[in-house]
Parts: sequence; structure tokens; C-alpha cells
Amino acid sequence: GGSISDGGGRPSVNVDGIVLSSWPGNASLPGFCGVTNDGVEGSCTRGVQGSWGVRVHRVSSFADCAARCYLCQRCRFVTYAPSEDDCSWYNRCDL
Repeated sequence: GGSISDGGGRPSVNVDGIVLSSWPGNASLPGFCGVTNDGVEGSCTRGVQGSWGVRVHRVSSFADCAARCYLCQRCRFVTYAPSEDDCSWYNRCDL
């Protein structure tokens, strides 16, 4: 499993120059949102989920994964599992 976070909070986090003003630092939970296909990024404008390979996209932390989500219009939740080379995003997640 990875970490799950809902992008609807308030505190500000700065990741590589991107200010994640709407990402709560305390909203991550262990868990699983769904199955994504490795490297299939999905559509940030119309999709419901996607996956960013952590090596390909230089994602080295949960904060990096959250930063990618912040830049993806439809992303509301992420799972980060470095051991699986995965940073996945979801529009919805049943927590």
C-alpha cells in the first residue's frame, strides 16, 4: 500500500517551487484507492485516475507525488508507493 491524501485542505507546502496551498500535511493515511496501469498517466482534464512512474518523473517523496497531483486538474487523491515505482492519482477514493 501507499499513502493516500485528499487535496482539499488548507496549509501551505512548498515543493520544488510549487506552493501546495490546498494540500493538508496531516491528511495522509495508509491505504489503497484502486488499481492503475503502470505508466498510464490518464487525462488530467477528463480522466478519473492515472499513474506516474516515480523514476521516470523523478518523484522521490510523497510531497513530490502531491506536487504532481496539484498540477493535474482532476487529481484529488494520490497513492505513493516507491517500492512499486508508483505515484498514482485519482479523482475519487472510497476511504
